Amino acid sequence: METNQGSNVAPNKNPRVTITLSAKTYEEMSLVAEQKGIPLASHIANILEDHHETPAYGNLVKRAKAWQRGETYDGSYKGD
Repeated sequence: METNQGSNVAPNKNPRVTITLSAKTYEEMSLVAEQKGIPLASHIANILEDHHETPAYGNLVKRAKAWQRGETYDGSYKGD
């Protein structure tokens, strides 16, 4: 996955990424986007935003933030 951070690209209001999809995923997402009458990129962004709001993803974020602080998910310290 690529981002525009640290490149010569002018900063955007929202960061952009480049992803590679399998042929099957691309075909199915394109089909649904066409049926809904929206651009494929918008459809994919909607799916990612919806997933980002799930409790499961929220738990992943909590774990990552704890890891970043040097703690385990339950709040205990992982250090010496």
